[in-house]
Amino acid sequence: MKNLQTKNYELHFPVQSDVDILFRYRSNIEIAHSEGRIPDKSRQETAKFLTQLLSKIDAGIVNYWLISDHTKNHLGGISIWGFNQEKTEAEVGYDILPKFQGKGVISEVFPEIEQYAFTVLKLQKLSVYTSKIDILSQHILRKNHYRLIEHWIEKNLKGEPTDMFHFAKTIEEYQK
Repeated sequence: MKNLQTKNYELHFPVQSDVDILFRYRSNIEIAHSEGRIPDKSRQETAKFLTQLLSKIDAGIVNYWLISDHTKNHLGGISIWGFNQEKTEAEVGYDILPKFQGKGVISEVFPEIEQYAFTVLKLQKLSVYTSKIDILSQHILRKNHYRLIEHWIEKNLKGEPTDMFHFAKTIEEYQK
């Protein structure tokens, strides 16, 4: 895994000292709600999450980057994870602090992650799962030519029913 860069953003993999950065959005109520999880209440919870994340990165189970602008404002994170057994398919997930949402961060960063997934990791298919209420993500996915694969209702981590969409793109669609 390597650090990545776009015109306006830097993507770097986390280190143990990034607990405070991760705590900002792991404890954010809006982000936790959109992910269907309970927000972290302490830095210790986030430190435990970070330790597990770093272990998964080391094991090659997850590729995760923290996103910051060139003035070192930390904006969120983006990951490639959920690999199938053959490591030919995976999922992209991302979270951006609310004050930076809708400002084009993911629109700029997403193609870089997509390129990394298809050219460096040699994936054949990328999937993104998003809730029906996340209109911004749906717009980004459609703009990047992801196809809507399915729609269903599932219970989130808090046990609440959530409308979900599955979007995907294959290597062939990426190369067009």
